[in-house]
Amino acid sequence: MKKSGNPNPSPENRFTSENQPKNKGAKKGSKNKRTILRDLFDKVVQKRNPLNGELEGNEIEYFMHAQQIQNALDGDLNAYKYLLDLMYGANENKVDITTNGNELKTPQFTWANQIDNTQSDIPTDNEDK
Repeated sequence: MKKSGNPNPSPENRFTSENQPKNKGAKKGSKNKRTILRDLFDKVVQKRNPLNGELEGNEIEYFMHAQQIQNALDGDLNAYKYLLDLMYGANENKVDITTNGNELKTPQFTWANQIDNTQSDIPTDNEDK
């Protein structure tokens, strides 16, 4: 497997405590992805509503949700699940099949307390057969 990078970089290109990258993060004032998407979702566009087929002017986010609703109505189970999770919150998928919600009590014992060396049902070699 070929390693990436130069195995013997020149001294001026070596990564040292003095030779650090100059760019330390995003430029000041730059927007993160969430802000960019929010700005795009808020744009008003002219588009046919997927639910009623009429030409409307509305936000992109509105049309995206309307399309999800139409997909769910057309039988797309993933769209249906997405919409239900959006409206009512995602299911935690937790099922208690052992204790009916009660605290699980674990027995506390040690093997040394359970073994009685004085009486045994197992015959030894010295006993008469």
